[in-house]
Amino acid sequence: VVKEASTKKAYFLGFTYERQPLIMIHGGGHDPVWSPLADVKIYALFILEAAIAHMPPGVEKFTLIADYSSFGMHNIDNSLLQEGA
Repeated sequence: VVKEASTKKAYFLGFTYERQPLIMIHGGGHDPVWSPLADVKIYALFILEAAIAHMPPGVEKFTLIADYSSFGMHNIDNSLLQEGA
């Protein structure tokens, strides 16, 4: 998780006005050569579990913002797409 977190490709950003946990994803932060599929899956679960753990009582949803402005052909990971993750 530490290695994937160092890329800052996804992180817990805070809360929305509705008190929903907010996750930010930067698609351009993924490097398929440097990030094995198993590590990406573990990190994705870690981020989702962190959002759920930070949900205040009564909140049942979280918000996800995906920024693909820096995403390019070098970020495409066929193994990740084939897994459906």
